[in-house]
Amino acid sequence: MRRRLLVLTVMGLVVGGIVVAPLSVASAMPARAAAGAAPGPAGGQVGSVAAGGTPQVVAALRRDLGLVGGRLSARRAREVAAPAVERVLRRELGGRFGGLWMAPDGVVTVGVTDGIAEGRVVGAGARPQRVRRSLAQLDAVKAVLDRRAGAAPAGVTGWYVDLRTNSVVVQVLPGKRAAGLRFAGGAGPAVRVAVSGQRPRPSYDVRGGDGYTVGGATCSVGFAVYGGFLTAGHCQVLNPGQVYGGNGVALGTWGGSSFPANDYAWVQTTDSWTLRPEATGLGEVRGSQEAVVGSAVCRSGATTGVRCGTITTKDQTIVYDGGFTVYGLTATSACAAPGDSGGPFMADDQAQGLTSGISGTCATGGISYFQPVNPVLAAYKLNLVRPAAHGAVSADFDGDGRTDPTTWRPSDGNWYINNGTTVLWGVASDVPVPADYDGDGLTDIAAWRPSEGKWYVRQGTTVQLGAAGDVPVPADYDGDKKTDFAVWRPSNGTWYVNKGRTLQWGIAGDIPVPADYDGDGVADTAVWRPSEGNWYIKKNLTVQWGLPGDIPVPADYNRDGVTDIAVWRPSDHTLYVYQGITAAWGQRGDIPVPADYNKAGVVDFAVWRPSDGNWYIRNGTTFTWGQPGDIPLAG
Repeated sequence: MRRRLLVLTVMGLVVGGIVVAPLSVASAMPARAAAGAAPGPAGGQVGSVAAGGTPQVVAALRRDLGLVGGRLSARRAREVAAPAVERVLRRELGGRFGGLWMAPDGVVTVGVTDGIAEGRVVGAGARPQRVRRSLAQLDAVKAVLDRRAGAAPAGVTGWYVDLRTNSVVVQVLPGKRAAGLRFAGGAGPAVRVAVSGQRPRPSYDVRGGDGYTVGGATCSVGFAVYGGFLTAGHCQVLNPGQVYGGNGVALGTWGGSSFPANDYAWVQTTDSWTLRPEATGLGEVRGSQEAVVGSAVCRSGATTGVRCGTITTKDQTIVYDGGFTVYGLTATSACAAPGDSGGPFMADDQAQGLTSGISGTCATGGISYFQPVNPVLAAYKLNLVRPAAHGAVSADFDGDGRTDPTTWRPSDGNWYINNGTTVLWGVASDVPVPADYDGDGLTDIAAWRPSEGKWYVRQGTTVQLGAAGDVPVPADYDGDKKTDFAVWRPSNGTWYVNKGRTLQWGIAGDIPVPADYDGDGVADTAVWRPSEGNWYIKKNLTVQWGLPGDIPVPADYNRDGVTDIAVWRPSDHTLYVYQGITAAWGQRGDIPVPADYNKAGVVDFAVWRPSDGNWYIRNGTTFTWGQPGDIPLAG
């Protein structure tokens, strides 16, 4: 795979082919075109990033963090962009990287150990802060303390890396400073001891309105996953028993739990419960991109409802009352109370973690800790349930949550769906464009007729949009959960979206690849340029990935709610995903059809072979559906 290492530009940091826009209000402006041939910045912006959230979240951010109006929008916009900058700078700066966090004034700040690194941080639009120790050095010191966890004195309540002070903090109860110093002895000058008012404790023993009960205690549902939901591990370990919903109806059985060391579990729900991709008061869950230190987060729980704060530290080791040690927790300034355990933490629409424990109260100013969600998903090989209109499922004609392998036969105009359905719709010159045009969660049978520029949807809708030579690019460009009728015109590089929106992006020879590349629930205007292998995404992102002759196959291959840049190479029949996934599958002449074929919430790579009509799915499934001349419609 060819990847070009670029340089710093005035528009943003370019590392390994990724252009990261400066973190400022101006980051919403179009990216500067590459010299010679690049998408033009003309026209309006299609789609936007919601910076506030639900009315409850906005109210909670105002109450708990004092964020209102323009300050709220500006800060949330920077927080949304910060994780990508953190990934790039961490990789580029290596041993000079001292961590990234949101400062109290809302500016993205990066710790650096020398002047060269300072220049690169400024180029990324962030603020550098000179520090003595790199993040790797601080992590190494914390690892030393983690190995001593079994010998931690009674007065030591935890330890963590504090990015802002460039130190490792050992947290102790009042009067136990000497015990903390003894515990930290020999770990080096990076360690400091801080007094905490109360010992953190699991919050599991009060009933609440939106919770569930287990062993006589109340806990809170975290995030819906395919097959059940995530929650805190201590809810099962400290209160074993049958799980009941707040209405007293049996909810399900434990699928697994881990506490102490970790604090996570999941419940396999019964068929009488419907899994929803949302959190009470926080809105829909669209992915799980990890927010940076200093970002605003909000949590929801059975006892205290919606509360907001900021991420203060990550990878914190906590010693709970009772001697339970838990590693890898994230600390926040959002308060919580018993009964909130297991409840969700979110940053905008991105899942962050599961409420683990608390210190203090909402009345006096509490601290809460959450178990990050991504390690939980990985441990149990589970996938978040996400809104149907933006999830991994495509070509779901019957609403069962899985892709229905389908072929359209131009010779007879029939749609052959692998659920026993055959539908006559279209003529030989049509282009099949199945999508959810009415937002009901079902894929609609539809065809676009180039000769007329008309879209024919079987449910009765007919739309005039496009002309001969255009490329249909239906997608949800405004986040309303309905697919928008749209075409891209190679002759002028213009996108024409229903409702009168137009946008210039791309040149003749490009291949349009609209998708949700940042997890905000809105399709991003994007093209892939085979001549140079560049992906131009209309949010200040340019990535070089692929070679002439490759087939672009963007999809969410790693269940994080974000579309991954990817190509399939017929010459070596290999899938190359930018995030590091490589898989040999198929043969020359196959047609790639990635989709969610088994209702797992993650895309399976697959190919359809015209020569024998077989579908070869990488999860091990093979079946025959279709014949030479058909057009596969699953992906």
